[in-house]
Amino acid sequence: MARITVQDAEITILNVDDQDYISLTDMVNARRDEARAADVIKNWIRSRSAIEFLGTWEMIHNPNFKVVEFDHFKMQAGLHTFVMSVSEWVTKTNAIGIVVKNGRYAKYGVVWNDGKRLAGYQFGSQRQYPRLCDNQPTHLFE
Repeated sequence: MARITVQDAEITILNVDDQDYISLTDMVNARRDEARAADVIKNWIRSRSAIEFLGTWEMIHNPNFKVVEFDHFKMQAGLHTFVMSVSEWVTKTNAIGIVVKNGRYAKYGVVWNDGKRLAGYQFGSQRQYPRLCDNQPTHLFE
């Protein structure tokens, strides 16, 4: 596992099947109470904006994405009765943009888009993100 430093926070990079994932858990822990990181991520993933973004990202990058399951989640997202975990999203939709491995990890494009909403990180553009990091693996930003 590699680590990067983003705005004075150590963030883990996990490699799964030659794909890099940035730790959402580390991002949230750096900005909020560590005991609540799982709750923050769970609340984020059940929001309509997160579901719509994740579904769109998956449709572009994942030929095996289950669009029918995504539509079901999209219709429910934002309702007070809607509950979903990251594991459920990954399992039911065959998602590849997020993985669950002793924490929650997401691909760079997902982190860049929802970093502010999730953990208070604000990136002006995708090109600015690498400049915010110290000793980052350069292949993440190509």
